[in-house]
Amino acid sequence: MEIESSRKVKRLHPTERDKRAILFIAEQGFATIDQLWRVIWGEQKSAAYARGRLGALEKSGFLKPVALDNFPFKVFRATLKAKHFVASESKNILPMGDISKTIAMHQLELNEVRIELEVRGIDSWRSAESLIIDPSFKKLGGRHVPDGLYITSKGVRTAVEYDRTMRKKERIKDRMSSYVSELYSPDRSFDRLIYLVTPQLERAYRPLFEQGFSSMEDRAVLMTLPQFLEAIKGNE
Repeated sequence: MEIESSRKVKRLHPTERDKRAILFIAEQGFATIDQLWRVIWGEQKSAAYARGRLGALEKSGFLKPVALDNFPFKVFRATLKAKHFVASESKNILPMGDISKTIAMHQLELNEVRIELEVRGIDSWRSAESLIIDPSFKKLGGRHVPDGLYITSKGVRTAVEYDRTMRKKERIKDRMSSYVSELYSPDRSFDRLIYLVTPQLERAYRPLFEQGFSSMEDRAVLMTLPQFLEAIKGNE
């Protein structure tokens, strides 16, 4: 099987962009053809070329499709073979295990944040899956990590937390309290927090957020995911 896999890799001749696409999926867990087209092959006028390359990677055993209920678009995840193939390309520890399909939609929506950052030259995004297995990254409360972390063009380490479903109030307060403690810590892992929610949750989260972060308005902000994506675009 190893010999067969090696032959497939050689026969396919993965390009540097193929490797970037595999690495994106491996780091994020999941990605759609459209997302990979925009972040890897953005100069192409349509997703047709990306679809062809991703199809070839699937046939060669690098990618596998994931079926999501009520989601009409094709979603890929990286195989273990693919992760080993691009592990040396990653700036961070690459998660080798499969990420649960139950959080696929959560990851796909966070992909949009990463894509908007990357097309604007910010390529420092780290996913929760990478942070959680990094022994050098301090966990909030000893166990939690942000859903994403990136460094702005001005060097500000920014944590991203994203809730797309309503949590119990006490859990929300505990999570926010952990972030407050970290932001006050002299050896903090990040300097700023962007707390993202879906538009439907903003009204419920706003008073909890304002109460929890009342003393650090300059270092923590609550936004809906669409608002944040527009804010990133506005900084062009």
